[in-house]
Amino acid sequence: DQARATALAALPPHLPAEFHAPLLAIAGELDSPEARALLLGRMLPYLTPPLQARALVDALNAIAGISGDDARSAALIALAPGVEAVGPLQHMPDGLRQAMRVLFTITRAGDRARAFAALAPTLSPELLGEALLALKSIGDADERARALARLAPHLPPELQVAAFGMARELAVPGARALALGAIAPYLAPVARSTALGEALEAALTAAPEEVRVAALVDLAPHLPDAQRPRALGAALESACAVAEDDGRARALVSLAPYLLDEQLADALACAHTLDDPLECAFVLGALLPRLADEEAERAGEEALDLAQAPRPAHHRASALAAIAPVLPPVLLERVVAAALDIEPPYDRMHVLTALLPLRPAQLRDEALATARAVPNRMQRVSALQGVV
Repeated sequence: DQARATALAALPPHLPAEFHAPLLAIAGELDSPEARALLLGRMLPYLTPPLQARALVDALNAIAGISGDDARSAALIALAPGVEAVGPLQHMPDGLRQAMRVLFTITRAGDRARAFAALAPTLSPELLGEALLALKSIGDADERARALARLAPHLPPELQVAAFGMARELAVPGARALALGAIAPYLAPVARSTALGEALEAALTAAPEEVRVAALVDLAPHLPDAQRPRALGAALESACAVAEDDGRARALVSLAPYLLDEQLADALACAHTLDDPLECAFVLGALLPRLADEEAERAGEEALDLAQAPRPAHHRASALAAIAPVLPPVLLERVVAAALDIEPPYDRMHVLTALLPLRPAQLRDEALATARAVPNRMQRVSALQGVV
């Protein structure tokens, strides 16, 4: 049932309206409530209003039949985007009543709060207040912060103030930074400035270093110009302090788009501290769009050399595919040659897919031949879809 629902769920965007009722009938015949809820939820945005109302109630009835608080909460969270496409639930009284009924069959308060937060865009102000109160029952600070962040854009002004207070109470600095940063844009100017200042102080004390970098990267775009250099400088320092190569590389890649021009030289120096050549190639690729012409060409040549280090073919293919779209044009012939040197067709196809938009006439026939040569059928399907 689950496999059939997953396959059928790909169809609704492409079906003419006369197929909607038959597909609803097929959904109704699925024995598994999880599968039934999945298919009905994926159909919701594409149905006519009368069928939407029926499908929504049927999906919620299916979720009510799912065993286990965590599974029922997960099904409601998966249904939420479809419900949002239908519109505010207060305009669909039957759907609202059933949604509330299902929500309160979830006995574990934390699971119920997560489902409440996912449904936030469709709830009335009264129910949003109830959802905000429910978040207090989520014990994990990071989860509560994520739920607050999802709820924040939909809260009326008086509830934003209450959400600000809840965010300030979070004891874990990284969680507090996330919640305060998410709520700040919706507060009045004075409260917004306070929230951003507190979020920055919390992010600066988050631990370990990777968590600190993530918190500062999330926050930096929302900070006033005067505070942003401090946040990005601390993020770069923290990224370079990550002990493991893969963690340091991930931190630098996430930070690269936000760095100030005067920080790029330090970021390049930090990239060169990586012992793993492929990790260094990934970081150089992330920095390439930020570099000036000559510097970009030098960094691109180095990244290309590193990506061809003697490693398994799929590792080299991943690195080449990551850097190919951002290499200076003068290096494209080299990366094409490097791609064609990769022997396994599926790995070679990974790089050719990244290069096709840049050199369609040159590589279309080669890519199609490579995709057809992939021996594994499932991988061959994926490769052919890449060519298409």
